[in-house]
Amino acid sequence: MKNFFSGWPLGGGQGLIFLLFFFPILQGCPPPASSPPPRPLLIAIGADISKTFKDNDPIQGLHIRQVCELVLQAGGGGIIVFQTIGSPTKKDPIRLELQALPNNCYSLPASAKIRCKQQRQSIKQGLKDSIEIFIGRCIKELEQPKQPDTDINGFFRKINTLVSGPAGDDHDILIYLHTDGIHDIKGNKDLNCAIAPQSGVLCASGWVNTNKCNISHELATPDDFIILLKKYIRKQKDSKHD
Repeated sequence: MKNFFSGWPLGGGQGLIFLLFFFPILQGCPPPASSPPPRPLLIAIGADISKTFKDNDPIQGLHIRQVCELVLQAGGGGIIVFQTIGSPTKKDPIRLELQALPNNCYSLPASAKIRCKQQRQSIKQGLKDSIEIFIGRCIKELEQPKQPDTDINGFFRKINTLVSGPAGDDHDILIYLHTDGIHDIKGNKDLNCAIAPQSGVLCASGWVNTNKCNISHELATPDDFIILLKKYIRKQKDSKHD
């Protein structure tokens, strides 16, 4: 068999041309660059537990689990906070922070790919443990006795403190309330929309108050928020590839 390379003059500049032309072929194409992870999410959930809220489709532990799992699967990490809406409280919202997962292990060389996948699995398991603790704490809050007041203004203030801090600068923000929107503290029904969060997407299910504040998505049930969140994350991923 004739040597494919026989007769090729490899001296001087021609040898350099040969190397420049064939070296990438002989070495194989480099792995594709890993795409950047999506922006982290900041999701704030408010659940009305007042006596006056006629709630036929309450937020349940399943909904909170679905939110956590969707943020985890998105890969960019983030913060999830949960607060019941009832009588005024000084308690801070329950908070869960999810670390971003190593992105696109499959583009790495074999040995690095194995380490990346092991690291990803280890981080994921630790986050799942944190999620279980978070869900348990949220369920405990939801199981409180129904309360006489509905402090929506107080929820707005707490969430504004969160989104106006450093977390609000580098997260995509979604704020979700499950409430009829009737603020009521001992007969004072002055819902203060001026303090409703102005950052991110504000959505609500069950809202019947004619004063809509800054709500951009009016939903029927907590299930609808899960659908909305899925679409939001899908759109977030698609925008990375535009």
